[in-house]
Amino acid sequence: MNALHRFAVTGFVFSLMAIPSPALAGSPNAGGTSFKTTGPTAFAHLARQDGCILTDLFIHSLGGTFPGTDASVDQIDTCTNSTLEVAGGTDFAYAPQVDKSLKSASATDSITMYSKYNNRQSTATFDLIWTGVGAVQTFAEAPGQAGPGSGGYHLTTPYFNVTVNGELSLRTATVSGTASALGLSFGPADLVYAEIASSNGTFVFVIKP
Repeated sequence: MNALHRFAVTGFVFSLMAIPSPALAGSPNAGGTSFKTTGPTAFAHLARQDGCILTDLFIHSLGGTFPGTDASVDQIDTCTNSTLEVAGGTDFAYAPQVDKSLKSASATDSITMYSKYNNRQSTATFDLIWTGVGAVQTFAEAPGQAGPGSGGYHLTTPYFNVTVNGELSLRTATVSGTASALGLSFGPADLVYAEIASSNGTFVFVIKP
């Protein structure tokens, strides 16, 4: 499996991507809600372990035809193997900077997240800069074609799945800056994976039940 192409968060997993704010605000558990967008995107998965508590934070920035930023968080107790929180939210009022050549991206925002379980609200804040590293890789993709371990999705999280329909150009990235969620702080040392990507087709986001 090509690590640059087939990234999927497994076991304790995240998010990638934007969840429509009307769906979250009105019905955070509206499984099956979907939307499409084109244009460059930047994604970062940060994680930290505090004793038994593992917290994954996912930040996604959308450029192009449907700009916005989103944040989602997944927190589990690894000692009891129980989920403590899954939450997400989107801000379509803020347009991040995502370079079409996949060299860089930046996003600074504060987003209200809604719990998947009880509609409790919390806030994720971030001030991040992506820097593309290595070569740009290009692939032809359609929903369901992703490789082993990804479940047929380009990105999969506890909150939603993302597929790509078209030619995908992807570049892994480093991330600088800070982020916070659920009272925890994250920095570059907590980075698990980051990418800057674009497609000549559409990114399709589907919220899980």
